[in-house]
Amino acid sequence: MKKFWDIFLIILVGVLILGYYPFHNQLSFFLFPSNSDRVGELTKLLLSILGGIGIFYGLIISNRRALITEKSVIKQGEQLELSRKSQIDERFKNAIEHLGNDKEPIILGGVAELYQIAKEDKYKYSEVVFNILNSYIRSETSIYKKTANDFNSTVIRTIITYLFKIDNNNPFIGLEADLSSSNLAGQTIEFCNFENANLSFAIISSMKNCILDGANLSSVEVQSSFFEDNSMRGIKTFSSRFRFIEFKNTIFKNKYFSEGNKEIFSATFINCKFFDVSFDELDIYNTIFICCMFNNCSFKETTIIESKFLVSNLSDITFSETKYLTKCDFLGNEFNNVSFKCVVLNVNFKGCRIGNKENIYIDIEKYLLESLENKMNFKPQDLYLINNIDCKFIEFTKADSKEIADLFKTLCEIKKLPRSGKN
Repeated sequence: MKKFWDIFLIILVGVLILGYYPFHNQLSFFLFPSNSDRVGELTKLLLSILGGIGIFYGLIISNRRALITEKSVIKQGEQLELSRKSQIDERFKNAIEHLGNDKEPIILGGVAELYQIAKEDKYKYSEVVFNILNSYIRSETSIYKKTANDFNSTVIRTIITYLFKIDNNNPFIGLEADLSSSNLAGQTIEFCNFENANLSFAIISSMKNCILDGANLSSVEVQSSFFEDNSMRGIKTFSSRFRFIEFKNTIFKNKYFSEGNKEIFSATFINCKFFDVSFDELDIYNTIFICCMFNNCSFKETTIIESKFLVSNLSDITFSETKYLTKCDFLGNEFNNVSFKCVVLNVNFKGCRIGNKENIYIDIEKYLLESLENKMNFKPQDLYLINNIDCKFIEFTKADSKEIADLFKTLCEIKKLPRSGKN
């Protein structure tokens, strides 16, 4: 195209100049018949045309230069982008190598570099970095190989903060973690998002202001810690065990409340305290609460079936909006301002008392002995029971006491690890 315009303009200029001399008299008379200086006017016209052609050609030259400059800039940009990507790849490689170092500062530097790379190139690196650091936590804190004293807690805590901190600029938002079989004992985790995370078979410590909605906590072990201001909607708790945990302002209600999409809440709670906790809209099945304390907790739209509340204290609790309460044991409990205004079917209230003992019963045998010595001091109407069918309101027996003591001992035994697991 460039040659076309060059040739065309050269030919045009040549035709104008060469045709001017032999035909200027006839052409000037044709164009300016009444003007005495018709030749001069024709010359002016020719020069104007040649000047316009010159300007037009100048514009063509300028456009060509601009295109050349633009292509040069694009090429330089592509080269810079390739160089940048090459540098990121090199940084990524070095950061991965740092994770295998024995020195804490070098490992932390590698973690920080991986986080920065994920922020700089989210689409290429965020998921890769996320999975690598998840794998690092699993391998370094594996419950099959290591105890809490065998790994660097500072490094693990730093990685958890980077991966799960609640921040709109976090490059890992929406990614689902796999921290299964991880030993997180001793880690105080705050303001982190573990939504839909796989924490099965993990050992977990304290959590505060965290999101655990939809998380898999099956066979998880939580001991001697606190769970405060957490959202735990729709968690999976099959065969989970919680010991000496203080739950405050925690939501256990279903994440999605629909009949076809409800998670079964099944776990064991030993020596736990529940303050202002929501158990709303759950199917609580085969769950054990032993030596626990409940204060101002909610069970709205909840179904409680084949579960046990043993030697526990319930204060300021109403089951009036509970759907069903059936085939459950409330053995040896103390009640203070508790209402069961719901359908209560085949529930055992043996050895229960009206009282306000606000401690966790660590010496269960002593408490059970007291239960045998103290007579029941309430009647069914004291619990505001309605629709109570096939319920038992009788004294504790020694056999009941031994059964609960044996169950408590069994539940407190250290769980055996599964035969195989993820490193």
